[in-house]
Amino acid sequence: MESGEGGSKTDLQLPRIQRDLLRDIRALGKTVITIVFSGRAPVLTDIAENSDAVIEAWFPGTEGAHAIADIMFGHVNPSGRIAMTFPLATGQVPIYYNAFNTGRPERTSQHTNRFTSRYVDCPTDPLYPFGFGLSYHECSYDNLRLSDDVLAADGNITASIDIENMSDIEGDEIVQLYIRDVAGSVVRPTKELKGFERVHLGPKEKRSVSFLISESMLRFYRQDMSFGSEPGEFIVMIGRNSDDVMSCEFELRR
Repeated sequence: MESGEGGSKTDLQLPRIQRDLLRDIRALGKTVITIVFSGRAPVLTDIAENSDAVIEAWFPGTEGAHAIADIMFGHVNPSGRIAMTFPLATGQVPIYYNAFNTGRPERTSQHTNRFTSRYVDCPTDPLYPFGFGLSYHECSYDNLRLSDDVLAADGNITASIDIENMSDIEGDEIVQLYIRDVAGSVVRPTKELKGFERVHLGPKEKRSVSFLISESMLRFYRQDMSFGSEPGEFIVMIGRNSDDVMSCEFELRR
């Protein structure tokens, strides 16, 4: 009854009685894995603080218990990534990865910190960013590179990155490509997901992953409401989620 039709809430935390129960269980000093069933992205800040692991199960259906058990007992190495941003606090909502830039971004503004785009009582970062997810293996990302730093309107460039499975466990890594249009005739998002690759890696395996970037990927509805791209500077970002990325730049020319 916490979500769905007629389930609107002003506080996105789990019910207090559930949070109190979790704290009491945590006080016993046992390993705690919390499975969250929900239809929205709840505030899980105190849940994460009192858990060794969190599984967001959504509403998994009749076979959900088998799938969750397979993950918990290590029969399956999970590779799922969240398709929405999980807030640190309810007051951050709306919060999403492809937001517009502000006049005084907290991370890059040279203005005094008191008057940047920030909260006085909470960080601006989410608890879990778009595209976040954990697996039993862990990968490192390195050597982001472009085949060219200039993209012609009728051509392509390739963005590549090296990923390496640092563990003794095989698994699927979800490599994500984001692009930012630095300036446009209308305000542009700070980043947009433009592609992803599911890459299976054996223990200690290293592989190069490439994305083809074309002019058509850079189009948007411009100030005159025509759909197309605009020449200028773009930032390519590749990583394991929308926050944890490496970046480099290229220029679109006509």
